[in-house]
Amino acid sequence: MNKLGKLPVGVIGLFVFLSIMLFGILYMALKYVPVTTENWYQMPYQSVDKNYNSILLARENFDKKYNFDFVFHRLSENSELVGRMNGTFESYPHTFKMGENDFSLRLTDKQGNAVKGATFKILMTRYETGEFDFELHDYTFEDGLYTSEKFTIDKQGRWKIIAKIVLSEEEGAFFETGVYAK
Repeated sequence: MNKLGKLPVGVIGLFVFLSIMLFGILYMALKYVPVTTENWYQMPYQSVDKNYNSILLARENFDKKYNFDFVFHRLSENSELVGRMNGTFESYPHTFKMGENDFSLRLTDKQGNAVKGATFKILMTRYETGEFDFELHDYTFEDGLYTSEKFTIDKQGRWKIIAKIVLSEEEGAFFETGVYAK
């Protein structure tokens, strides 16, 4: 065989080798790489992209009329109440204990009067994955606080609480805070 005859065999061999490598990479990517979705606004990212301006406008209008706080009940080692969060992210000032926990939500108008009749959609999620997500549905309203149902934390580390508050079809907003479970 002359040199020109070996060229097509080499090209075909290279093509077969590259095809096998490509299919191998695709197989590994589809089988072993987890796909997680962002759940910050508790909806698919396509809906967030499409409605982002209205989401921000709704939050701005909500903030003009109402104040919102997360209130945590866990007692620290020296029996002081572990504080509250003003709807802004800080570096884990709150902790949950492993096991049963709860927290409250304080919703007031700008004059400081408690607001009744709000509905909440609360998502407890891990920062790195949606595998351990769960929603909280039941709340009791007492002394101006909406207290969550008891829930169990069984995985140590960083957790994120995402709250969607709805007062009417026009009034609603999203809030987030970080907690650490230990």
